[in-house]
Amino acid sequence: MAVVLPVVSATFAPHTKPILVTIYEADRPITQMPRTMHCHDNLLEIILIHEGKGMYSIDGKTYETEQGDMLIIDSGTVHDESAVSQSDLLIGSCGVAQLVIPGLPENHLLQPHQSPLLKTGAMFSQLSQLMKAMYMYTVDISCASAEAANYLLQAFLVSVYQLLQQRQEKNGADEDNELARQIKTFVDEHYMEPLTLAELATQFHVSSSYVTRIYKKIYGYAVMQYIMRRRIGEAQTLLIDTNLSLTEIALRVGYSSSSYFHDMFTKLTGISPRKYREIYRAV
Repeated sequence: MAVVLPVVSATFAPHTKPILVTIYEADRPITQMPRTMHCHDNLLEIILIHEGKGMYSIDGKTYETEQGDMLIIDSGTVHDESAVSQSDLLIGSCGVAQLVIPGLPENHLLQPHQSPLLKTGAMFSQLSQLMKAMYMYTVDISCASAEAANYLLQAFLVSVYQLLQQRQEKNGADEDNELARQIKTFVDEHYMEPLTLAELATQFHVSSSYVTRIYKKIYGYAVMQYIMRRRIGEAQTLLIDTNLSLTEIALRVGYSSSSYFHDMFTKLTGISPRKYREIYRAV
């Protein structure tokens, strides 16, 4: 059963006053009847899957849902919904108006390109209870019950917003990991070339400081330090396994100056390249 509430303002954040406009719970036979393409021009809709499995098309993409999943459908987003065959789908849904988050259009929760499907995980029980409590408070649609429902809505929205922020932070960390991996792959393929931090930043379209920060965060070394260690490590192999001159080895691992190669090798290993070779040859 859907319930429409009288407008009662509630404070969500300094610049927002969200209100609960509609809320309903639906199970069989309602959820077995497909709800075809539609949108809500002035409402944000949030759907929580209490039980069962569903199929949703949101903004042209299809999402399969299960218990604990949440769908966030920003205002003006075209969507449809249906239960998976033989699934006892039970959902809760609320419509929210007057939600304003700085940097986003009114009645929007999602950043551009964010997925509308949110896994609630350990937060599922709390969110489910809040949504069910909002629904219970709307059975009697007196002003007092509507006001209570709006206060519950604030807690609900804060929890949802925190989940979205956590996902965004995780996604950001995943993107950092992937970028650091790409940089490492590039360095391992080109370490013998005269690489600079500025060239790496240009290659990957980020700032030099960003390259340094994420690379050290993931691999424990500043990227230029990694390049030096990579070059010296390869030089050690060549010193042990070949009869190449020190000058030839220096050139092979990316140093145009044999004296600079000598200094870097000594700095990292504590002994000169020549002494390093002599020690291994004497063993």
